[in-house]
Amino acid sequence: IWFPGGKTYKKSATLNITSSHTEVLMGQGSSIVEATNGYTSITFAANLTNIKATGLRLFGITNNTPASMGYGIFTLENCSVVRISDCIIAGYTGGIGCLVNNRDVSITNCRFADMTYVPASGVGGYGILSESNSGVRISNNYFANTVQRHHIYVGRNAADLVTLSCDFT
Repeated sequence: IWFPGGKTYKKSATLNITSSHTEVLMGQGSSIVEATNGYTSITFAANLTNIKATGLRLFGITNNTPASMGYGIFTLENCSVVRISDCIIAGYTGGIGCLVNNRDVSITNCRFADMTYVPASGVGGYGILSESNSGVRISNNYFANTVQRHHIYVGRNAADLVTLSCDFT
């Protein structure tokens, strides 16, 4: 899925990716801006393989209420060979979320800012959330100090997590 360069795309619903061997990529100077709060920008469905998000610039809207919760990129369970790289994600409750039993996940060269914690729900404020996944590599990412709770949150029994040279400023 290609978003041509030099444009701002406004959307008010989640882009659901339901096919394996799919890459979502964006041309130079483009961005996706949420028109309404509370949406995850891009969701990869469960049980996919060889999925990629490359060069995305995603800007969400959050106002600290449960209705405003959403992720920039979210991967449901049982996916394998997941590659997310060179993305800028700001203005969500979470930047990238990987649900359970994903395998061979790589998140590299991404930038995160303005990830908001929602006290009424007790969630949010994450740059990267990884729950019970294996073979996860997180490297060369930048986390602004506006990520409110956890730059990287690893929940439950994570196997083979490698985090290398991330900037937490």
